Parts: sequence; C-alpha cells; structure tokens
Amino acid sequence: MNNPNIKSIIFDLGGVIINLDPQLTFDAFKIAGAEGFESEFIEFNRSEIFDEFEKGQLSPAAFRTALTQQLGLNISEKAFDNIWNKLLLDIPNERINLIRKLSKKYQIYLLSNTNAIHMQHINNMLQEQFGWDNFNAIFHKAYLSYEMGLIKPDPAIFETIINNHQLSANETLFIDDSAVHTASAQKLGINTIHFERNGDLQAVFKDYY
Repeated sequence: MNNPNIKSIIFDLGGVIINLDPQLTFDAFKIAGAEGFESEFIEFNRSEIFDEFEKGQLSPAAFRTALTQQLGLNISEKAFDNIWNKLLLDIPNERINLIRKLSKKYQIYLLSNTNAIHMQHINNMLQEQFGWDNFNAIFHKAYLSYEMGLIKPDPAIFETIINNHQLSANETLFIDDSAVHTASAQKLGINTIHFERNGDLQAVFKDYY
C-alpha cells in the first residue's frame, strides 16, 4: 500500500531493476576449471576482495589477477569478464517505464553495490536498449558503490544520499532484495521494502502513481 508521506524512492539495481542469475557465473567458472568457485565466492563475500572491488579500492585489472590466482585459472581478460558478467540478465522495459512514471511524482535515486566491470557491461546494455550512457538518464542521480567508496549495508551510504539531497528519512523509501541492506536503512528511519529478487516491481508500486 502506498505511504502518502513518501517523497523520495531509492532503488537497488541488481535483482530489482536488472534481473540476476548468479548461478550462471558459478557454472561458467566451474566449466573454466574453478570447481569450487561457488563456495569460494561465498567465502570471498565475507573477506576483503569483493568489498575492496565494490568500494573502488581495487582496479578491474587487480581484481582479475587476485581472483584468477585464488582460483588457479589461466584465462584471458575477455574470458574473465564474460564469465563475471554472465549473472547480469535483462532490464525489462516495464521496469524502466515504471521508473519514468514514478519520477514525475517522486525524487528517484539508484543505489547499488557494484563494480567497474559490471557497470561497463550494464552501460553497454543501456546504450543498446535505450540509447543512454548510464542510469543518470532516468534517475535523479545514480549512486554506485565503487564510485562512492562505500558499500551497503554501511549506514554512511544511505546518509550520503539523505544529506546530499536534504531528504527526510521518514519521507524516503528504499527497496532492495537484501534483508541485511533494508534492515540497515530502517535503523536510520528510512521506510523499506524487502523485494523478492527478479520479482514483480510493478505490483509493488501499483498504488504509487
């Protein structure tokens, strides 16, 4: 149900705007020779390599080197990027149309934990599908972790958006497919929706416009 107090909406990217299937990347690394990549990936998410990459502290070249060494792989840069990007699926037109409608009534922002390799691929998709260079073409502003030096669920990442645009937390809605991320935003007084990955975004916002 629509909250009449909402004036701003912050969208997550992966699993909310763009469909994801991480299993495709898991399987592709396995085919390339990294048999234990799926478990390694989960382990890395608890360590520093992925956080550093998503904070922009590791360059794409440094990340490729670190990960291929860890996995014992000898593959080209192009092959690595193709595998790394396989989890990125499509951007449904109806979600973009929804954001267009919502932007007429609300301040709309994008907030994503992401990295330079994924965003280059996504921006190529945007150019091919919509003729845009990046998501700033449709959002009032797109906030990307690797450009900010911050990642969710760090409260500072939400505070940055709130402060930059003089938003009121209780008039702001944040939607993300991670319960950990929405819980962090809630602690700051931000309204949240924990979205089912790759779900029906139009149904969530049917009463908002």
